Amino acid sequence: MGFDPDAVAWMLYSTWQGSMLVGKTRQRPEMVIENLRQMRTYFQAIQARLTPGAS
Repeated sequence: MGFDPDAVAWMLYSTWQGSMLVGKTRQRPEMVIENLRQMRTYFQAIQARLTPGAS
């Protein structure tokens, strides 16, 4: 599995834009922060699986 930094950048950018849109339409800006927290947790779980010796 290769790492494509451009693809990751676009995925993060689209996640940010989607979160902003949802936050604006729902009148809940904190939803943007929660979406980004969930994304961070997801990436940390992936990193833990890919890091040798991680538990």
